[in-house]
Amino acid sequence: MIKSINSIGDVKFKNLMKTLRYYEKKIPLVDDYVLATITKYTDAGIFCFLDEYKAEAFMSFKDASSSRKLRVIRREVHKNKKYILTAIKVDEKKNFIDVKKRTIN
Repeated sequence: MIKSINSIGDVKFKNLMKTLRYYEKKIPLVDDYVLATITKYTDAGIFCFLDEYKAEAFMSFKDASSSRKLRVIRREVHKNKKYILTAIKVDEKKNFIDVKKRTIN
């Protein structure tokens, strides 16, 4: 009985954490670093969830013209892992965020 109460509390807590944002602004600015969790792969790119903004973002493969390059990128970026990415394009009207994995010095 105690376990079921804790699991209900855990579900409520997780749902609450999905709605809370760390910043007042809804989307990042261009060249902002963001913490992202990779959610799914497609042929056009990778979808990720921005943990700090509670928003969905997209990592495109403009330089990946072949399937071999796509496989290399998929080996570098693993699903359900967190990465620090850079916002390179932000469309406030459509809430579209394009991110890129860059090295941080």
